[in-house]
Amino acid sequence: MSDCLSLEFVRKKVGHALDHYERIRGELRKTHRVREDGTLVVYAGAAGKEYIVRAESPKGAVGHYEGRKGEEHLVRVEYDHGEVQHYEGPKNEERKVRVEFSDRQVQHFEGRKGEEHWVRIEYADGPVGHYEGRKGEERLVRTEWPHGEAQHFEGPRGG
Repeated sequence: MSDCLSLEFVRKKVGHALDHYERIRGELRKTHRVREDGTLVVYAGAAGKEYIVRAESPKGAVGHYEGRKGEEHLVRVEYDHGEVQHYEGPKNEERKVRVEFSDRQVQHFEGRKGEEHWVRIEYADGPVGHYEGRKGEERLVRTEWPHGEAQHFEGPRGG
């Protein structure tokens, strides 16, 4: 049968990880890597051009990536408890821009990687809180209510 696929599976130890390859129609392609901590890294793409598309942690987090080989960057992390974190930026500079919670609360962030700070929180029941301040020092400056009312706050955080 000329249309029959020829399958071969190959494993290769790389440092403390185990890479898995699959040969299809003569092309050996990396399909996934299992790290020492149990993280499963999934690849896509042609042989020699494989790129990361997903990383699954044994603790329940799943990271999703975009970009060509060597340029893969994190765009989203989904947790088994329902939280979803969204990221923007090139590889190694990904910054958190939004977090969605299972209760439908959405937090928005600004700032460089590692310096992300709250700028807005949208609550499921309608209010929107606006924040100012550096990471860890954010303070609520305004709350907007669905019926149009707004509350303004002044002073230090927690004051």
